[in-house]
Amino acid sequence: MSRASAGRQLGAFRGMPMTTKPSYAELERRVIKLEAEVARNARYAGINRSLFEIAAAVGSSANLSELFPAIHRSLSAIIDTTNFFIALYDGGRDTITFPYQIHLKKVELSYLTGVTGRDCLTARVLESRQPLLMTRTEIEQQRAETGWAVALEEIPESWLGVPLIARNTLIGAMVVQSYEGPSFYDATDVETLSAVAVQVATAIERKQIEERLQASVGRFRRIIENVKEISIQGYDRERRVTFWNPASEKIYGYSEEEALGRRLEDLIIPAAMRDWVIRMVDQWVAGGEAIPPGELLLVDKNGRDVPVFSSHVLIESATGKEMFCIDIDLQPIKQAELALRESELKHRTFFSAINDAVFVYPYREQGFAPFIEVNDIACRRYGFTREELLQLTVADVNSGNNTVLQGAAEYRRQLLEKGQLVFEAKHVKKSGEIFPVEINANIIEQGGEPVILAVVRDISERKNSEREREKLEDQLRQAQKLESIGRLAGGVAHDFNNMLGVIIGRTDMIMDDVMSSPFHDDLLEIHKAASRSADLTRQLLTFARKQSVSLQVLDLNEKVADIYTILRRLIGEAIELSWQPCGNLWSVKMDPGQVDQILTNLCVNARDAIAGTGRIVISLGNIVVPPDHEFRAQGVTPGQFVVLTVTDNGCGIEKEVLDNLFEPFFTTKATGRGTGLGLATLYGIVRQNLGFVEVKSSPGRGSRFSIYLPRCEAIGRQPVETAIPWLPPKKNMTVLLVEDEPAILTMTEAMLKRLGFQVMAVESPQKALALAAESTASIDILLSDIVMPEMDGWQLAEKIAVLHPGICRVLMSGYTEEIAGVTKMVAERGVYFIQKPFTKHELSSKLGMIIMSG
Repeated sequence: MSRASAGRQLGAFRGMPMTTKPSYAELERRVIKLEAEVARNARYAGINRSLFEIAAAVGSSANLSELFPAIHRSLSAIIDTTNFFIALYDGGRDTITFPYQIHLKKVELSYLTGVTGRDCLTARVLESRQPLLMTRTEIEQQRAETGWAVALEEIPESWLGVPLIARNTLIGAMVVQSYEGPSFYDATDVETLSAVAVQVATAIERKQIEERLQASVGRFRRIIENVKEISIQGYDRERRVTFWNPASEKIYGYSEEEALGRRLEDLIIPAAMRDWVIRMVDQWVAGGEAIPPGELLLVDKNGRDVPVFSSHVLIESATGKEMFCIDIDLQPIKQAELALRESELKHRTFFSAINDAVFVYPYREQGFAPFIEVNDIACRRYGFTREELLQLTVADVNSGNNTVLQGAAEYRRQLLEKGQLVFEAKHVKKSGEIFPVEINANIIEQGGEPVILAVVRDISERKNSEREREKLEDQLRQAQKLESIGRLAGGVAHDFNNMLGVIIGRTDMIMDDVMSSPFHDDLLEIHKAASRSADLTRQLLTFARKQSVSLQVLDLNEKVADIYTILRRLIGEAIELSWQPCGNLWSVKMDPGQVDQILTNLCVNARDAIAGTGRIVISLGNIVVPPDHEFRAQGVTPGQFVVLTVTDNGCGIEKEVLDNLFEPFFTTKATGRGTGLGLATLYGIVRQNLGFVEVKSSPGRGSRFSIYLPRCEAIGRQPVETAIPWLPPKKNMTVLLVEDEPAILTMTEAMLKRLGFQVMAVESPQKALALAAESTASIDILLSDIVMPEMDGWQLAEKIAVLHPGICRVLMSGYTEEIAGVTKMVAERGVYFIQKPFTKHELSSKLGMIIMSG
């Protein structure tokens, strides 16, 4: 209690007669009255603080979402707002929204429509514009009597709502409620909440006005910034740029960053006009006569003349006077006027020079009017004189069975909608010859009437090229299918070789044991049949590698020149194909058909990677690959190579796709567009010829495929191995046998033992390495399959040689010697090769040769 208040209270006591001693009841009444007044003063002080805080929040809050929590915090000091919400009323739509809600019961009030006459507590406060205090009992009684709708699932024990009214306008309502008891809120709370309601309503209304103003300013700025054809610039009183919309950048060439802060006369005013412009602007800003609108010849960033129609507005703002210039670019209009003047002069020249037939005829909703203009090309191409053509219509030059005439109404509709239409049709010459055409039709105005200008191009060559390309693509698809069949045949033949190896080997050993048996002849027939089957599988393997390989010494410059025309047709007219030959190009030795296949695959893939127009470049060169080349780890032998490169500027290749690029049947093309065998076939061809492929690509930056083929060198004839008599192994010679097929493993182990060797047989490379590492005895010969899980025979042979230096290494495979990659590697690594299936005699001959050479 303040001193003034206390003084007033003491003064009241002093004014009483001192002769009369008050009773105890009178003293108690006076104390209660004093306490009530003190509480009322404290409440008023709290209300004043809340009002001050709410007023301050209006200035500090950026929007309503920040203002509502500030109001809630301020009110919580003078009234319990544990359960509190603010409802906003839209009189135009007759709706209530609940933008701010705090409920312990975690209940959210929904959007309400049709408020007028609605039976609910909030609507009643809004409609009556009076505070409403109700207990749970009263609410339930009203609902039972009138069918009131209650938004909350659980009715509060006490509910208090007051209207929010600002300048006699209903803003909404503010509500507190309690679930603790029916007397939680009383008349004092009604008075308290009502006392701050006007300030709250005023604060909300002000923030709503601010938000609407900000939205309006934002809309205006967006409109100004998105006006594409009208330049709008703002300048301060010193003529410095304060605003520069995108159209100004388009017309004058300066970006907003370049223009802001610079003076008007330094940007777009010609030197001859600068003094006049400065004088006029300064006079206007100082209160003089406004600059009149009119045509001006200004300049752009590059010094080019820009004719504009310029208007000017002077606006008073918080920062002072600001001038806005609104310029309409007259260049299109001037250009149109010039074009119109020149049109008649150029009309005949244009018609005569254009290399396509041109027809002009009046637009008709029904039927066709005669041509009113044709060019010389039309006369020559169709075989008519000019006079004859001007007597004909579109129907006369279209072939009889033509969908264009049948759908004429639809074509007219589309032409009216789009203004231009491009379509194909078939036309007929005076001689009766029918030929395909592409028609580019436009609706233009001539003499105030709509006419159709049709440019008709003869596309006979294009159609022939498309048919030729389709033919080549069919051949390519067929080649890819054959390649996939070849791969399948190769895999099947390899598996047959393994099974035949067991049959031949086992039969061979049994025949040695039953030389005098009556079954010997039967076994011999089985052996012959199995051997013939092995010959058939070798043929299948040859087919799997290449149908007919014919190695020749080639100059790739000549080879590319031979196939260039075919490639040109294959990729189409929209894509530029060029190639860069190499002087003194080294020769390569390979099948010419394989070169064709490589170039076709790469160019087709490059074509498919280009959307619309683009470029493909074929180049050739010589290169020396050093020992530390990045492909050395893949088994590429360093040396001299001829590199064939195909580069495109297409869509590029994702990193994830690059990792799987050469896998068979992997493709990123749509279903039916590719088999996924093209690059797999290319890779197989290159590796078969002891070359390698390098791919560099990234999305959006095109691709480059480089094919490295070894330089051709003189290759002498390989010595022919001749069978030699079997020599028994040296005492205690040990063979480490590695084969992942159990049947072949046991059969070969039995053969070796019969030949007198000690055998260590295992079914995996890892077990072979472990056994070789643990063995203290010498291992004389390694006999291993090439294709195995974990690692191949080449890798195993190298690792075994580290553990047992000097060991003889023999590799075996069901593939032919060339496919297994042995021919070149035998000489380089000192490794022997035996092809499956083999007999005991063939095995003994091979091992005998090794023993003799050792």
